[in-house]
Amino acid sequence: MQECEARWLPADQERWRAHLGADDLDEPAELVFYCPGCAEREFGEPSELPHVVLPNELTLPFLLGPSAPIGVFTGVMRMRLGIAAALGAAVTCAGSAGGALPPLLLPDLDQRAPLEVSARWGGSAAAPHVLLAFASSVENTGYGPLIVEGGRASRRTATMRAEQLVPLRGGGLRRVVGVGRLRYNVNLSHSHWHLQSFEQYEVRTLHGRRIGRDHKSGFCLTSDHRSPLPTLGPRGTHPVDRSDCARDKPRALRVLEGIAVGWGDIYIPAREGQYVDITGLAPGDYDLVHRVNVGRLLRETNYANNASSMRIRLLPPPTPNGLPGVRVLAICETGTRC
Repeated sequence: MQECEARWLPADQERWRAHLGADDLDEPAELVFYCPGCAEREFGEPSELPHVVLPNELTLPFLLGPSAPIGVFTGVMRMRLGIAAALGAAVTCAGSAGGALPPLLLPDLDQRAPLEVSARWGGSAAAPHVLLAFASSVENTGYGPLIVEGGRASRRTATMRAEQLVPLRGGGLRRVVGVGRLRYNVNLSHSHWHLQSFEQYEVRTLHGRRIGRDHKSGFCLTSDHRSPLPTLGPRGTHPVDRSDCARDKPRALRVLEGIAVGWGDIYIPAREGQYVDITGLAPGDYDLVHRVNVGRLLRETNYANNASSMRIRLLPPPTPNGLPGVRVLAICETGTRC
């Protein structure tokens, strides 16, 4: 483990870049953070840094966005178990709108309505299944980023325990334990660490009875597109992490993932698990429901926007062995009944 601390006064532009090498890493790791008002400064090996300390946290100021307050900034970097574990967010500033922010800079996960809905074949040639495929998107419109850290003590354990890291307005963070598990997912389209049960997809009758749901293996939380929705806090200028949920690293002991403020995580229909099996479902009208943070294990500012739905009509197949048609009747950005 190698740790270091750097302290400086901000100048005019916004980047601090830190390069650290660690004995327990296969290759040097790069940490890139954005701090409004901080001049760019390059650091080499930890021995070249002005101070060497033994802290417990790593600051993530860039997650507060370009309009975050400016002032004296202290960054603490920690390399642990071969991964850069981001364990905090601290900016001590004056003369900004930061005073209007709440003490806890919580995310607000907005489950967007289903997109690109269609019927497709699944299963095998011997046992074909009819799948209702779709895209899904969750966007963060809150005060702060959604940050999830996964960890395990041994590679003999197949899953990692997930904890949520919540930045505090005055600096530092609050750790929320027991928010789920992460499992390494191997798939042709993507192989990395998934947070289990982040979203849930269901087909329901118009009376709200569930008649089918997904069997997805979990989600890699990333900031892959900018959200058009208004946000409670400053928009993030940078993704939470660049590792793509420790892509192609099944032996990782730590992983960091999340969604920055003003960004969203989208899964297209071609991705694994983006469907509900509707084999044998009769033609008629149904609600396709998408829900995020169903168990409310993740702390948010608001849970009222955690579900969306789409009213669809399944049409009879044009041929005896054909796929049913799908017609969109209504789109509802909030609620499980459209």
